[in-house]
Amino acid sequence: MSNEHHEYDFIVIGAGPIGIEVAGALKKHGVEYLHFDSQQIGHTISRYARFTKFFSSPERLSICGIPVQTMHQDLITGEEYLTYLRAVVETLDLQIRTYERVVDLHRDEHGDGFVVESESVVGRARFRARRVVIATGDMSFPRLLGVPGEHLPHVTHFLQDPHAYFRKRVLVVGGRNSALEAALRCFRVGAHVGISLREDGIDANRTNSRLNLEISILSDKGAIETMPATEVEEIRRTDVVLRRRSDLIEYPADFVLVCTGYRPDLDLLRRVGVGFSDEDGSPAINPDTMETNVAGLYLAGTATTCGAPGQHAYIGTSHGHTVNILKAVYGISTEHYGDLPSRRYPFAHADVAPGVEGADPEPSPRPAAAAHTNDHGTSTDR
Repeated sequence: MSNEHHEYDFIVIGAGPIGIEVAGALKKHGVEYLHFDSQQIGHTISRYARFTKFFSSPERLSICGIPVQTMHQDLITGEEYLTYLRAVVETLDLQIRTYERVVDLHRDEHGDGFVVESESVVGRARFRARRVVIATGDMSFPRLLGVPGEHLPHVTHFLQDPHAYFRKRVLVVGGRNSALEAALRCFRVGAHVGISLREDGIDANRTNSRLNLEISILSDKGAIETMPATEVEEIRRTDVVLRRRSDLIEYPADFVLVCTGYRPDLDLLRRVGVGFSDEDGSPAINPDTMETNVAGLYLAGTATTCGAPGQHAYIGTSHGHTVNILKAVYGISTEHYGDLPSRRYPFAHADVAPGVEGADPEPSPRPAAAAHTNDHGTSTDR
């Protein structure tokens, strides 16, 4: 299955949108590479609740020069985007070793390349590559509250089908976009919804304006109970103990949705010696080349920030990562690997509010902005 004596030019780890875009560019320029993902392509997106819409426009989500076409000329859902990603992979005939996890990554004995060890249902295999791109995102694990009862069966960190909560009491924990969206969707299927906010209120600068407005209206009218300045002390089978300063509140709940963000899997980066900032935990990376402090190891997509507080990468702001890598390694100069020139318009972080991709802050089942496990909030890549 493996050929340790053959050395690939690149190995790409991660088959989300930007990982696929990197692979598409490598294939276009005749680079010999291998591509791995521990799950199916676009796995993070497949975990979204049904019919969840991206906040980013289709133009910002397009990759490899293939436009996103929609039936309704509107923002697209996770299901539609997965359909698009499959079409890109088939159109470009990209070979991706899905359900094959990279379990080890280290320098070869000569120090001028890498040894990659993968594991699939047929066993382990080893490969050699001159360079490696890690595009595994920053949503591998949910950020846990670390409180008793968090692992009870009625507690989840992933909103799936809101129908499950029809006429049930649901407590949503969190104050960012994913929490607000979960609360609204549960309310609309007929659930009795409460929101526990660690902050004194919803931060309008870090949440989508539409979600913020709707939650505010429903909260003012008593349709959704919002409990600011509260922290979860314990989750029990029929209620949740919340603390507000010195007071304890026993809030009845049949289900608990913990929407406090996600964190990346840093195991491979640490194994190979990538450095991290003492200040915010961001990886050591040259933004002009996407190369880390480990020569020949590159990051792309949301993996470039690893969920560091105040630092955000999104699909729409990550197209340049592929450009930088190809230019740094092969001297190939191109403006863009995303949408077609006719669909392109300038877009950068400076165009939007902090922590946002698109006209409004992005929401969703997504990376957390804060590093501590108790942070009630997420940022998103939608």
